[in-house]
Formats: sequence, C-alpha cells, structure tokens
Amino acid sequence: MAMAVHNRIEVLQQREQGMVALMESAQDLSEQLEQGKLLDAMVARTRRLLGADMAWLSELDEARGCSRPWPPKAD
Repeated sequence: MAMAVHNRIEVLQQREQGMVALMESAQDLSEQLEQGKLLDAMVARTRRLLGADMAWLSELDEARGCSRPWPPKAD
C-alpha cells in the first residue's frame, strides 16, 4: 500500500513538472522572443525536465543529408 502511494505521488509530481514546463514554454512563445533565445530556452527546459546532463537541438540539412547542431555555423 505504501509503495503504491509513493508511486502515485511520483507520477503526480512528474505530471506537475510537465505542466509547469508547458506553461513556461507557452509564456515564452507569447512573449515573442527572438528565435535563437526561444530555442535556447526550450532546450534548457527540456534538459531540466528530463534530468539530463546535457541537451542540444539539431536541424536537418537536406542539402547534405545530415543533421547539424543549432545554431548552424557559417561555412
């Protein structure tokens, strides 16, 4: 019984963290941040939400057929 309660609390805490991240993201979007700042904020928030040590964003470079880190470096 105690383990079930603990697991339920953990699930609810994860759901709450997800909702907070969603609300923060919506706020960032509504403030119309510059694209690079918005993407940086989204990556940082995702990293924090997942509890990861690092995170990054990449974009598809169709001309080269590979993904490249964001922001792209000038060639």
